[in-house]
Amino acid sequence: MKVDSSLDLPAQRAGWARHAPPAFAALTVAGWVVLACCVNPAQFADSIEQYNWAHSLELGYWKHPPLPTWLMALAICLMGASPATAYLLAALCLAGCAFCTWKIAQRLLPPGSSAPAIAVVLWSLHQGFSWRAQTYNHNTVLVLAIAAMVWATLVAVQSRRLLHWGIVGLLAGAALLSKYQAVVPILGVLFVLWRIGVLRGPQGQRRGVALALLVACAVFLPHLLWSLQHGLPSYQYFKQSAPVLGYSERIVRWLSFLTNQLRFHLPMLAALGVAVLFARARPAEPSTGAANSTLVTQWFWGLVGIPFLVLMAIVLLGGVKLQSFWGLQTMQFVPLLIAWQISRLPFRIRLKPLVFAALAIHLAGAFLYMRSISSPTAQRSLTSADRIFPARTMAARALADWQAATTCPLRYVVGPGFEAGLISVYSGAYPSVLEDGDFHKSPWIDRADLQRRGALIIGSALPGPGLSSPPQMHSMEVPARRRGAAGQTQQLYWSVTPPREPCPG
Repeated sequence: MKVDSSLDLPAQRAGWARHAPPAFAALTVAGWVVLACCVNPAQFADSIEQYNWAHSLELGYWKHPPLPTWLMALAICLMGASPATAYLLAALCLAGCAFCTWKIAQRLLPPGSSAPAIAVVLWSLHQGFSWRAQTYNHNTVLVLAIAAMVWATLVAVQSRRLLHWGIVGLLAGAALLSKYQAVVPILGVLFVLWRIGVLRGPQGQRRGVALALLVACAVFLPHLLWSLQHGLPSYQYFKQSAPVLGYSERIVRWLSFLTNQLRFHLPMLAALGVAVLFARARPAEPSTGAANSTLVTQWFWGLVGIPFLVLMAIVLLGGVKLQSFWGLQTMQFVPLLIAWQISRLPFRIRLKPLVFAALAIHLAGAFLYMRSISSPTAQRSLTSADRIFPARTMAARALADWQAATTCPLRYVVGPGFEAGLISVYSGAYPSVLEDGDFHKSPWIDRADLQRRGALIIGSALPGPGLSSPPQMHSMEVPARRRGAAGQTQQLYWSVTPPREPCPG
């Protein structure tokens, strides 16, 4: 018997339950981001590199596709370059992701049940969407784009309108322009469309899928051509950062990845454990029928199962060194899967105890986060740059040294992307950053203009991109950011190469 590819929309629910779950998730995201913005002495390197690249709108950058940087450039045009810019973008992206996750849950999970609300409350407890919500990087935009694409696909499957399929393609293209990892969840959605009969169904539906693929390719094509013209820079970066592992190392790395993912999910499992204590021993929902159950199963295979299996194959068969942050998108729909499984149990999880448990965990986490910054003992055990690096102090001292040497404005900082970027962002001047003194990484910087206007050069060993010899070095002791270097310090040096010509005006 053929499974119907459409899903019944849930009944409209009156009162707070319609809006409270996504509002709760959005508010927790905002709370974590505001906390980080208020107490962090610095930001993660991933956020800082977006500032570095946003000086120029390119079709691609040496590490990643361009969409997150375009959004950063737009935000800077609207509100200026400040440390708060990245925090605001992170909050908006993850709040949007929470809303899209809610809409997906309403369409996939049992109609009229508390399962969608449970899913979104659990989603808010994932560490990537709580204490790491402050980070604005390619994963931040990716999870939003994928959530929006999945929601749009569910709408298009039901409406069968070409316009909706075109939106699916636009969002898939946006996901690809965020991070190449988007290929995996896109393949997962195509797998679902095949399994539920859309690719074998009416011609109009097949045309819709074809239109979505065409639009996605059209959106991605300019970046692809740019990447080919520039020697596939993202692939070259990937080869350097993800070396091939031996067979025993692959197993160890995979187990380490699973352990980290379990750690990231522990807060939601803890809240769920508390809620189970208050569960009611009666069936949670009426049966939705075998057809709908089979349909939802196929969707979760595409959203969770396929990405998980692909990632496992990449590690165990391909030998790629797995990074823990790859799991953020791979696991982003796990809260929905958990909520669906809960809805099939012979007891009912009450929403209020779950919300109170989640809120208590968020507050406890925020307290521990603040303590890790304020406690000298805790500081000695940290290597997290956002909580230990004295960005404002370093930027103020470097800018003061520049202003002592010349009355010209600071236009360029040369050095490692993180340290140079911190000076750029936290000094308030927002000069361009020549990453590692490499013009290939910052091709919008003109060598002659840099030599004419001078630069502040920073690093543990000062690079020399054709500048005159620095007259004087300045230094500052900063926390070491190396893995396993908790509590250690390193010396950071900078020097001023003044402009060759008088300042205009």
